[in-house]
Amino acid sequence: MLRIELNDFHFFRIYILNIKQFRSKLYANIYNPEDNDMSLTKRDIAMKMAKKLDMTQQEALAAIQFTLDTIKEELLNDGNVELRNFGVFEVAIRAQKIGRNPNRPKQEFIIPAQKVIKFRTGKEIKDKLNSEPE
Repeated sequence: MLRIELNDFHFFRIYILNIKQFRSKLYANIYNPEDNDMSLTKRDIAMKMAKKLDMTQQEALAAIQFTLDTIKEELLNDGNVELRNFGVFEVAIRAQKIGRNPNRPKQEFIIPAQKVIKFRTGKEIKDKLNSEPE
């Protein structure tokens, strides 16, 4: 026969409440990017955009995905993407160079030229970034 006294029940209730509080704090940190040090994701941007522009998260996510697809398409066609007051994405060619195996330094091989995407920060962001004290 299981016998629960009032004190035992009270302790159990407090234990359950503490678990619920812990879970709510845990979920608040997971779903609120301002409270933790994780990277900003596409979903986080969509949530902020939806809240600020009074739209659904699906509409915001679709708009963000369309923008990223357009930028990707332009870069794949060797174009540059200039976003005023933000920066410029551009395709550059990294020159061919000679590489060495660190385990066998005398063995050399050629690393072929390849295309890379470079980003140049806009003046406004660069100034704000450098003016803030660390």
